[in-house]
Amino acid sequence: MKLHEPTSNDAERIHELARSAMTTSYSLSPQQIENVVNEEFSDDRLANVLTRSDAYVFALEDEDFETLVGFIEGYLDGDTGEIRWILIDPEHRGKGVGKELLETAVEKLREDDAERIHVKILEANREGSEFLDEFNIAKTGSQQVEYGGESFIEDQYTLDATEREAVDDESEEELEPTEVALENTNTHDGTLSATTDDGETVYLNMGEAKSGTENPFFVTYTDEAFTEQFGYFCGNCGSLDTTRDAQDHIECPECGNVHTPKSAESYDDSYL
Repeated sequence: MKLHEPTSNDAERIHELARSAMTTSYSLSPQQIENVVNEEFSDDRLANVLTRSDAYVFALEDEDFETLVGFIEGYLDGDTGEIRWILIDPEHRGKGVGKELLETAVEKLREDDAERIHVKILEANREGSEFLDEFNIAKTGSQQVEYGGESFIEDQYTLDATEREAVDDESEEELEPTEVALENTNTHDGTLSATTDDGETVYLNMGEAKSGTENPFFVTYTDEAFTEQFGYFCGNCGSLDTTRDAQDHIECPECGNVHTPKSAESYDDSYL
């Protein structure tokens, strides 16, 4: 994938991208989608957007097919950044396109001293809110907007850019053992281990971690070669008595530490 700043030559493809992305992800009628696309992605408006000095507009191109597969539109007004549209080709979801575009826009706005960044999405966007929640971009308000003479609800999410170095992927992290204090563990031939209630030794793979509400969960194995998985070790309280369901929801009953399967990758599959 190649990241670049789109030009007027890309206007027709951006128009097509908006229509296909909204058809897949928005709870809107075909006519409502046409109204939004024709108003927000018309040739005249795109020509203005792509030449504005305060615009932060980026696109991702699939070099194999020589076509744009992702688009993001943002602005900077004083110390406040705004992101208005994130569009991904349905055929290229699950490839990190949305994540890369969002990270790029946030990084560029921060470089130009944005202290806060607002991301605005239509309420009809079915998965967009959960995607933003996962990146700790919290919903802070709503307003009514109008397209084609019809009112829609637009939700606003806000990232305090001064408190975060970047938009992080919190789904799975490689953590060094020294980064967290792990209770009830021992070192066995250089590998961290823990003992079950039945006296069995299991081994923690510190390279396989899933984020938790308090501290990460680490995958455990019955052997030091990490070939037979046992379960998960709670990095918050040191318990091996954790539960995991079919949706990859992990919970520690001992301390309430929880991992929810709302990773950037999973939402990239369904939304971005």
